[in-house]
Amino acid sequence: SSSSSSSARSRPGHPNDNAYLYILFVMTLFAATVGSLILGYTRSRKVDKRSDPYHVYIKNRVSMI
Repeated sequence: SSSSSSSARSRPGHPNDNAYLYILFVMTLFAATVGSLILGYTRSRKVDKRSDPYHVYIKNRVSMI
């Protein structure tokens, strides 16, 4: 049985399966990273669009000067 397991390990399809899983894993990590960056960017833009007291204060100071 040990010879059959070693021959299955040296089968050319086995490393391709590992490569496919590795590519899938990297793509998932990349998608999660890009998705979190897009979510953070859109949320920060929404916060900027809201009437932030700090920005309102800066506008009032500039208009006073």
